[in-house]
Amino acid sequence: MHCLHCGSGGRNLIETRFLIAQFGKPSERKKARSVIVETDELPGNGWKLLSERLWRSGVIGAKSSDPVAQRSRQAGGFAAWRSFGLEYPPRGLWAEVIPYGTIADAEAAVPNMRSMVKKNPHFDGWVAGERTVEGIASTGATRLMVSEQFIEGTAVGPRNTKYFIGCVGPIVFLLVGTAPGDVRGPLLMVQRH
Repeated sequence: MHCLHCGSGGRNLIETRFLIAQFGKPSERKKARSVIVETDELPGNGWKLLSERLWRSGVIGAKSSDPVAQRSRQAGGFAAWRSFGLEYPPRGLWAEVIPYGTIADAEAAVPNMRSMVKKNPHFDGWVAGERTVEGIASTGATRLMVSEQFIEGTAVGPRNTKYFIGCVGPIVFLLVGTAPGDVRGPLLMVQRH
């Protein structure tokens, strides 16, 4: 669906950074996987895991001299994402968790996360409108931001894409999906931390 933290530079540099970012404590890798939503926890039946990635936080997409990246690397946490698809009705979900070195770093990152989401290269429509969704609360989450895009011109017809972005302690979570308004996925990720 979407890609965060692709960084700058050529493909070889990105692949090398991704390889380096695989090294770290196995317990931190396990923790990242345990926080992110699973297929059987999504609303409805028939969801499939399309892709999954893990990498050490603070290694990809930031300059090594950046103090936020340095604190993230020192903390040793792993970022993780999973993408899911549902064949009928056609839906998709992108879930990502990004640990930061401090709670302040995570809270400061939340407002910028929405602008860091890259456009899906397979996207076949256009954004007809967007709005902020008010009134969604989650116990334990801070800086929770929810928005919705109204998409037109796709092969499957009009659809809405929702963005849930927030943090729990030093971990930022991001969910982007064309699933219905069920907020169970984001709430599960928050409650697990």
